[in-house]
Amino acid sequence: MARQIATAVILFVAMMFALLSALGIVRSKNNLAALHCLGVTSVTLPILTLIGVLVDAGVGVSAVKTVSFIVILLLGGPITAHAIALTEHRRTPHR
Repeated sequence: MARQIATAVILFVAMMFALLSALGIVRSKNNLAALHCLGVTSVTLPILTLIGVLVDAGVGVSAVKTVSFIVILLLGGPITAHAIALTEHRRTPHR
């Protein structure tokens, strides 16, 4: 029962991050500002979801796979967001 409550709380926090990110994307004035909202969430949401799965499933073989996937997301997420932002910056005309 405690695991399920903890998982529900973690997934609720992930949902709130998604909602705030969606509002930030809608309110952004240009693509780079929208990418800033998306870049934070594209790393945070999967990690929170995987932590929720990890809490619910417990320790085992799936925990090792989940932790390794979290590390890959933490290392690759900012690099991907930077590459997309650089491409968008080069695509838009400068004033």
